[in-house]
Amino acid sequence: MRKLIFISLILFSLIIHSQERNINCVILINEELVYESIAEIKLINGPSENYISYYPGDLIISDSLFLSIKSKENNRQEIHFDHYTFGRKTNILNIEVTFGSFLMDHPYIVLHIYDFRKKKYKRMYQCYTDNEYFYEWEYPNSGIRIPCSD
Repeated sequence: MRKLIFISLILFSLIIHSQERNINCVILINEELVYESIAEIKLINGPSENYISYYPGDLIISDSLFLSIKSKENNRQEIHFDHYTFGRKTNILNIEVTFGSFLMDHPYIVLHIYDFRKKKYKRMYQCYTDNEYFYEWEYPNSGIRIPCSD
């Protein structure tokens, strides 16, 4: 009887885990690895919003969402999350990033976000956007963005 229960628990955990996909993804904000300072990670896929999980190195999405993203009808999605900075007071930066299905075809992806509240990054990248931040995806053979000239 114990063996039957043990085997059932193992099969149940395998079924639950097999319904997720891990995308090798690292998020860097101001050239620093982030983990605890981001929250409310959502993937906007057409009219639907899906909460997803992030651990450094893994962006975890459900299997059904992965297949929906890979379908040809939904080529571009957005990832929304909040970045918290702590000091004398807590500041929140709402970040929206375009996420294309082609990114999942690469062995790894790195999301670089530059927060313009730091003057160093504002001078380097503000010529590319009117937002409070600038982002770029890095993947094999992607190249890098050249900083703005002064």
